[in-house]
This record gives sequence, C-alpha cells and structure tokens, in this order.
Amino acid sequence: MPQEHAAFFSANTSALEAWFNNVDADRSGAISVAELQKALQKGGLKFSAKLVASLMRVHDSDNSLELEFREFCELHNDLQSIKLAFDAKGGSTSGKLTLPQVQEALKHLQFTLDMQPDGAFYKLVKSYEDLVEYLIRKD
Repeated sequence: MPQEHAAFFSANTSALEAWFNNVDADRSGAISVAELQKALQKGGLKFSAKLVASLMRVHDSDNSLELEFREFCELHNDLQSIKLAFDAKGGSTSGKLTLPQVQEALKHLQFTLDMQPDGAFYKLVKSYEDLVEYLIRKD
C-alpha cells in the first residue's frame, strides 16, 4: 500500500526532539518501545510493533529497554542512511526496487547476505516488509 513520503527521513534535530519529548510520557528522558512507535508515527512511519521492537534492540546501546534521545537520533541517522542508499538504487524515481537492486543497496551499506531462496536476504526482506515499503516508495 503506497504511502506519502515520511517526514521522519528529512527531520532536523528540533523536529526529532519535539516528537521524542511529546511521547516521553513520564518525562524520564527515555522512551519505551510503545513510545518509540508513537514517535515514529508522528514522523509518518507506521511500523509494526515487531519492527519497532527490532529497531529498539539494535539502537538501545545500554540495554535499558528504552531509547535515550541520543539513541533516537542514531536510529534516525541509520534509517536516513538506509533511505538514501535505497533511493540511490532507483527507489526514489520508480517507487519500486527489484530484489537485485535491494541487494545492491544493502551491499552499499556494507551488508552481505546469502541470496539463496531460503537465505538471509530473502528472510530479511520478508521480515521487514513494512520498512522496505517505506524505503522504496516514490516520494
């Protein structure tokens, strides 16, 4: 289902801070998985709870089960880099990438994945379909 370009990818630090503070209900300076999902939604990213939990695990550098603002900004930078890599492979012009183009974008990001039908590449694409949709959608 095509969706409009998410403001999250082009957000500046002020916008990120506003989204972060808006969802930090207890004003602890850190956000939970549910709060992260709300912050991403404010930026136009409607990710599944499973994907948000995965993003949390990757970016929670102190294993607190919450993201501090610094970690949230790192998540933003990583997703922005991934978006740019996918755009460079043709996603921003056509709104779609072939599986080989997705593989090339991931290689550009220094990922090497098994391309066999049951390999890591296909499992990754299947597991993160909602993220891939945002990355290859026409802006």
